[in-house]
Amino acid sequence: MFDARQVAFIMRLVRIFPNFNRLAVLLLTLFIWVGCGPKRVKESGDKRMKTPGGLAYIMHHDEPGTPAELGDVLVLQMKYGTGDTVLFDTRLNRRPVYLQCTNPSFRGGLEEGLTLLSAGDTATFFLSADSVFNRMFRQPLPPGVNLGAELRFELAVQDVRNEERDLQAYLRNQAIDDLPRPSGLYVISLGKGNGAPVREGATVTLHYAATLVDGTEFDNTRKRSDPFVFTKGSRVLIDGLEEGVGLLRQGDKARLVIPSYLAFAEKGNYGGLVPPFSTVVYEVEVVGVK
Repeated sequence: MFDARQVAFIMRLVRIFPNFNRLAVLLLTLFIWVGCGPKRVKESGDKRMKTPGGLAYIMHHDEPGTPAELGDVLVLQMKYGTGDTVLFDTRLNRRPVYLQCTNPSFRGGLEEGLTLLSAGDTATFFLSADSVFNRMFRQPLPPGVNLGAELRFELAVQDVRNEERDLQAYLRNQAIDDLPRPSGLYVISLGKGNGAPVREGATVTLHYAATLVDGTEFDNTRKRSDPFVFTKGSRVLIDGLEEGVGLLRQGDKARLVIPSYLAFAEKGNYGGLVPPFSTVVYEVEVVGVK
């Protein structure tokens, strides 16, 4: 319908021209509604807002839900570039990005915008290219991007995750009440052996089944009939597996619950089967120690 300014304008016409034909007033009213209405809506919809830190953004779709908090990980389809130049687009490699909500790397940084978003939201954020590349990416500006150019980040949130919440849910579901080691690694005994202990420099033969906390399996040495052989201390294993196996002896079986910072961290692995910031679970058996 009409806004207050349009109504006031029509009433002034009626007062100024008391004999004005009603049909003419109706046509004029229709003209105002068609000519002005959509334009004002578009202008309002395109208006940029700002965070307290000064990050400019447009919220295109705001899905009801709890916004992300520090420590949460957003699973995003993301595209960014300057003007018509696209520098990055997740749809080209058909894989989303995982961004963790952290304290901003600079005032008005993209991290401020992440805490506005929940699953299903879409938004565009506007930042200075030199601030992003120099202070966030810590790399020089790419060719063709000028100092002070505006970068547009178009984000679509597929999911919001939290590794610690997922880990605690897994421990509850599995009725695990063991305390973690100082590193954060959980070691749950599944059977004791009586062979030689795993020491630095020993050649170890290991079978394992590796899953995410939701049960998704991403590796299994028994299924491929290929035990993993390595030298303890050679650092070929992820940190949590290296630490956990070092506590065992030949014949031992154990479940190792390994937080992402002792596993594949922010990069993930196995061609995307292990997403970034994922706790992993290894059920291991020490087959041999030499």
